Amino acid sequence: MPKIIAQLRGDILSNARQILFSEGYDAFTMRSVAAACHVAVGTVYNYFPSKVMVVAEVILEDWKAALLRMDTPAEGEAPLEGLGRIFEELMVFYDKYAALWKEYAASNTAPLQGAYHLQLVEQLGEKIAAVLAPCAPLCSPVLPEFLAETLLDAVSRGRARFDELTPILKRLL
Repeated sequence: MPKIIAQLRGDILSNARQILFSEGYDAFTMRSVAAACHVAVGTVYNYFPSKVMVVAEVILEDWKAALLRMDTPAEGEAPLEGLGRIFEELMVFYDKYAALWKEYAASNTAPLQGAYHLQLVEQLGEKIAAVLAPCAPLCSPVLPEFLAETLLDAVSRGRARFDELTPILKRLL
């Protein structure tokens, strides 16, 4: 049975994040994480079965924090303002990981990306549904996931894209 060291999982993720952002996905290895943590490579594998899973966990930690920030509406916030707030939070998250995602997407992780995308749309759809709650009786039940896909596409195209979407969003809402 592998020996589990207290706080090592957090150290692995912390060092992995630092390596990812300083050296990039292609240069990131389980060996580099192990060296940064002063443990054997096998010890890192006791916590994470692969490089992809370490990277996914680093991204997931930041995504969970972004989702929490999406839960904080301003007093009396209108649905369109809420969508703008969610969009801005997505932009911050996207900007943080844009370079990493380009390298990550070029690797052999396409099947994982599809599954992660579906989770992302579902989680984002829940946040959007909460923002749309005031107009829920008038909204289609598929609208939150539709808007989640729309906002994700807009984020990949830049901030100006949200301004272009605003007239359409006003009509939908």
